[in-house]
Amino acid sequence: MSLGQNIKRLRGNLGWTQGDLSNETGIKVAHISKLENNEGDPKLSTIQKLITAFNCDADELLFNKKESGLSSVLNHYLKKAMYLPAKDKAIMIEVLERFFLADSLREIEKERIPSGIWESLDDESRFNEELFKSMVESEADNERNELRTRPTDKIGNNVDSLKTKDFMMRNANYEETNYGENKKN
Repeated sequence: MSLGQNIKRLRGNLGWTQGDLSNETGIKVAHISKLENNEGDPKLSTIQKLITAFNCDADELLFNKKESGLSSVLNHYLKKAMYLPAKDKAIMIEVLERFFLADSLREIEKERIPSGIWESLDDESRFNEELFKSMVESEADNERNELRTRPTDKIGNNVDSLKTKDFMMRNANYEETNYGENKKN
């Protein structure tokens, strides 16, 4: 909103006419009309009178969403949220909590998706359920193909996994033996 729109809005919130605002500030009605129509730039003393009359901060009077950065816009709306009823504040908090949870999950998914694929996706595609399923299936297919190319024994067991199982069995027996010896002492 422009300065003029903000003056109209704040004046309307109080149920004041331009004449009422003039009486509160000492600013002539014609000047208030020009300000509300965004004609001319007000002096600092005029802005201070308006802030005092409206009992608002400079941000609320001067805020212009179209000309503000994202942080300024977010700050503006968070300030406005402070005046919401408790029930609405609770809803806002719930929405923010869910947003931050989703953002955290996005980071986790980013780590799970193979490099190169994540970067190639736009934001919408990153959370397209069907696309995600196909990527997971593709990754599973790659793992299955990799297992097929590994050497196997005569009955089809993966040699690497047999070595691992053999190592685990020997290691388990060793720990059992040592545990039994320690127990005897």
